[in-house]
Amino acid sequence: MEMSSVYLYRLEAAIASHTLDCVVVASSEEEAFSQAEVLMDKGMMGMEWNELSIVEKKRISKGAGYVFVKKLP
Repeated sequence: MEMSSVYLYRLEAAIASHTLDCVVVASSEEEAFSQAEVLMDKGMMGMEWNELSIVEKKRISKGAGYVFVKKLP
């Protein structure tokens, strides 16, 4: 996998009345969905989730990243 074609994807998944963020490194949207599905299945330990969607996509480069702001009640 060539570094110039690698992206950092932030995906959201809905679970009950909450949303969860999942960040993966992948070379395509299809690969990002596939990796996120595996991570969600492992991380949620049998809990149902749905509506996985890509929220952001960034080319991998020095300084690339995300800031997560938790929603206040």
